[in-house]
Amino acid sequence: MTEGAESSATEEIGELPTEAREAFASIVDYLRDYNDVRDLYSMSQRLDVDRDIDALLKTVADAGATSGAGLRHARVRFKSDGPNCEPMDLTTIYFVLAPAAALPSSIRVPKAFKFAQ
Repeated sequence: MTEGAESSATEEIGELPTEAREAFASIVDYLRDYNDVRDLYSMSQRLDVDRDIDALLKTVADAGATSGAGLRHARVRFKSDGPNCEPMDLTTIYFVLAPAAALPSSIRVPKAFKFAQ
C-alpha cells in the first residue's frame, strides 16, 4: 500500500504504551523514507525492509497494540490552478495505531485535507 501512495498521515487511538508508540513511529518514518527512494532498492533490500517492519510490528503487538491502514484516492485541485488545469491524482495512506482490542474494523479517512504550508 505504501508504494502506491503519494502522501501519508497517522493517527493514534486510545491509551497506548510508550513501546508501541515508539515502534509505530519507527514504522511510519521507515515507510515514508523508503517510499521516497524505493526505486533504488534491490529486491533483496526490499526483503530486508519487510523483515525490519515485521520486527517493529511484533514490538507493537507485544506491547498490546495493533496497527492498521486505510487508503484514500482523490483527484485534487489547488486554488492556484487555472480553470483548464486537470486535477492531480493523489493517494493518501492513513496509518492507525490502537490498543489491540480497539482497532476499528475499517479505517475511515477524511475527504478533505489541507497541505502544510
